[in-house]
Amino acid sequence: NKIKSMIDIENVTLCTGCFDSEDDLIKHLLLVNEAFREMSFKGSLNYIGSQLRDYDKIKDISEKIDNFGLYLTIEKFTTRDKFMRPEKASLSMEQAKELLAYCSSIGVTNTFLYILGLEDLDTVQKYFEYFKNSVNKFPIVQVFQDYTPYQEKYRCEEAKDVEYYLRAKEIINNAFENSNLNPK
Repeated sequence: NKIKSMIDIENVTLCTGCFDSEDDLIKHLLLVNEAFREMSFKGSLNYIGSQLRDYDKIKDISEKIDNFGLYLTIEKFTTRDKFMRPEKASLSMEQAKELLAYCSSIGVTNTFLYILGLEDLDTVQKYFEYFKNSVNKFPIVQVFQDYTPYQEKYRCEEAKDVEYYLRAKEIINNAFENSNLNPK
């Protein structure tokens, strides 16, 4: 696109889970970071995924990439093994919480992504409360979209009514009410 400079770009977020290993992912992030630096990029470089899990590697990458952010793809809190590839589902909620808390402790911007509509509101409330003190950025909440009629069976019964989404918004906002994190 003949872009000569990235100096005015505030952030770039890479979303991928297609690397053979965590090390391959890190090599790619460092390569992108170097290319962006050559174009005067001063913003934040964020990664959306669940492949980056090793604490030492996260610390190392945060020292090599200024303003690095980790946005963990949780997507669903329970029965993850039924919806996700095994390597993604292998991340337990306890591991996710510890990983996010670790990132916060070393100054890495972090949050998680969640797909609303797959779980009942009690589950939503329980886990947003569970994660609220582990993140330093408001969670990214997406609404479940079915792309085929078959996928509609994944939507929880409650989520077939618009009131579910209004109540979920209230639950999520309330979880972060006494924090400095706010929805946009």
